[in-house]
Amino acid sequence: MAAFLEQGDEQYDAQQARTQAQEIPINPEPVNTYQAEIEEFSQAIIDDREPAINGELGLRSQRILTACYESARLGKVVMIG
Repeated sequence: MAAFLEQGDEQYDAQQARTQAQEIPINPEPVNTYQAEIEEFSQAIIDDREPAINGELGLRSQRILTACYESARLGKVVMIG
């Protein structure tokens, strides 16, 4: 995996030259996402706080995925309500 950074960028410039990009390799440590999810949820219970990813965000993600499958099945745009 690599990240690309523009040197000296302070704001978005639609006319920026793509040849100026500098590649910086990054090597994220592999993570078991299921274990991390359970650990975060468990810690939220212990700390008596809302989990980082709450039920509303999970439901929103599920609705988006369902709409993607429906769109592929129907061959047309599906609105998410």
